Amino acid sequence: MLGNWNSQGAELVRIEEFPTEVESCIERVIDNHPEFEGLSKRWINLGPARLAQVGLPEGFERRLTTRTFGRRLTLHLLGRDDLLALKLYASADEFGPRQDIHFEDLRVLNPTFEELDRAVDWMRTLSDFEQV
Repeated sequence: MLGNWNSQGAELVRIEEFPTEVESCIERVIDNHPEFEGLSKRWINLGPARLAQVGLPEGFERRLTTRTFGRRLTLHLLGRDDLLALKLYASADEFGPRQDIHFEDLRVLNPTFEELDRAVDWMRTLSDFEQV
């Protein structure tokens, strides 16, 4: 999760931790879906939030897909190119604890060479690219 969306200013607002209500919802999803058995509430995490400061792919906000669930939950989901870029970035973390998950996600998404090229082009714009 990248952060909280400020609809007034159309900008991403970085958050350091989930509000208690959001943590409770995450736990309820885990408790009510057997396919998530064994996952902790860290299943959804703020790991990518740092990228809101470092620099997301240009124009990502135009490619967001908005989904509303009931009256209280609205999600802004990344477009495919942006998701691939962030997954590739995360999988490049040599010793990251979730690296296997990102590799598997990339395998399932089955990106084309062109999609991976765009992701790498974005990664090259990041100041820490050589450290990844």
